[in-house]
Amino acid sequence: MAWKTKTEQGFLVAETDVAKPFVEDGAILSDVIVGDIGGSKIPVGFNITVAGTNQTTPFQIEMSFDGTNWTGATELLDNATLNSTGVIAREADLTDKHAPYWRLKLVPGDDAGEVGRVKFIYTKPPIRN
Repeated sequence: MAWKTKTEQGFLVAETDVAKPFVEDGAILSDVIVGDIGGSKIPVGFNITVAGTNQTTPFQIEMSFDGTNWTGATELLDNATLNSTGVIAREADLTDKHAPYWRLKLVPGDDAGEVGRVKFIYTKPPIRN
């Protein structure tokens, strides 16, 4: 899977090209974002394309220096509900964070309930001089 980019209202927006299914155990992870998106505030979110569970889930951004070992960069939402379709977005303050690899993460827990699907979204930060 990969990120598809498009321009919307003057912003370069990236979205996962395939909706990822909810999981029964563990986390729903975006594709890896290669390149430093830190150093600014950027909009990030997810688009629920098929509604599923009524359970709430945290929405987080993780960063990595090697693409293998991940650490939390920021928690954006502690109680996203996955039982209706549509976009949920937040502003991520990454002004003091830098890493070459990033990913978005939902953690529905051990009982994800009904199967649904989600696409992750982020807006590329402006080019820094």
